[in-house]
Amino acid sequence: MTVRDDDTAATYHIVRYPDPSVAKKAINLTRNASVALSLSSVGYRANAWQVDRLREIHRAGEDFI
Repeated sequence: MTVRDDDTAATYHIVRYPDPSVAKKAINLTRNASVALSLSSVGYRANAWQVDRLREIHRAGEDFI
């Protein structure tokens, strides 16, 4: 999965999740959903990241409340 930071336009390539529940949240995201992420570098590749925490803020196609 690749995510983009809207503020900086940087992209992050997600290659690892800490447990299956976080991976399931990521799999169920819709394209262009807004999420709050906590990332840590995997280290063996320049742009490979692990999602430590994931919280969906806005599902694409829905109005903000």
